[in-house]
Amino acid sequence: MIGLIVKAEHGTGEELVRELSNRAHVSVQRVQGSQIALLLDSDDMHVIARSSREIQDMKGVVSVYPVFSEESFPF
Repeated sequence: MIGLIVKAEHGTGEELVRELSNRAHVSVQRVQGSQIALLLDSDDMHVIARSSREIQDMKGVVSVYPVFSEESFPF
């Protein structure tokens, strides 16, 4: 599982949230302005990498940033 912040172009956030909500392995956690926080849920790094690239290529997406937190590490 990995957290991502998706930065959207102005005025495209609502449509992106709808599209992202319908994608496999994706759950939208929070929306704040033009930023969408989501989780990619898969143990397969290939699925995570492909999904991240596909999200980056979506219309209205400016950028995609991984989110790292202390709770993410198993130690």
